[in-house]
Amino acid sequence: LPFSRFGAVKMLKLFGSLRPSAALFRTAAAAAQVNSYSQRAAVRAALAQDPSWISEYICKALPLLTAQDNEVSYLVPWSRLKSPPQQGGVFELATFRMRPGGPAVWGGAFQAAMSAHDAPGYGKLLGAFHSEFGLLNRVHALWWFESADHRAECRHKAHTDARVVAAVRNSVAHLDSQRNQLMFPCTFSPMK
Repeated sequence: LPFSRFGAVKMLKLFGSLRPSAALFRTAAAAAQVNSYSQRAAVRAALAQDPSWISEYICKALPLLTAQDNEVSYLVPWSRLKSPPQQGGVFELATFRMRPGGPAVWGGAFQAAMSAHDAPGYGKLLGAFHSEFGLLNRVHALWWFESADHRAECRHKAHTDARVVAAVRNSVAHLDSQRNQLMFPCTFSPMK
């Protein structure tokens, strides 16, 4: 059910609603730009008073919901939110759990690793985000590829590039864990 049907959600700039590949059917990610915490609170309060939000979304979603993970993240200072170069394709959401210290400690090494991978022929970085609330020291990188096979080709090619390997080695010193998900846009997602 598209969020955009509900009035209060129109106060947000939704830039993507993605779902993972077949592995996790009950998982989804929605990302919206919020200008302030007071705007976020106003949207949540308005939705709580919207009968259609309760009857058409919450009542249908709750039986399917086994867990919910909310996070407030912001673009890292050097990243800009970009649109995919064309419609279609697949998205990869790579999540990195960095060691404590924040971007002041690991930001330069992480930026170098992302920039090396963002080089022509290795994928298109759409945005890099750092957690503010939720699980801390988490950084998300949203990538776009023409297809899952194209992603695999780009990854193998990047692993043979000495510049990429060196940048990743330097960044890994600050990394605790990482995971990634192959994601596809929901039918109502602005990002396709």
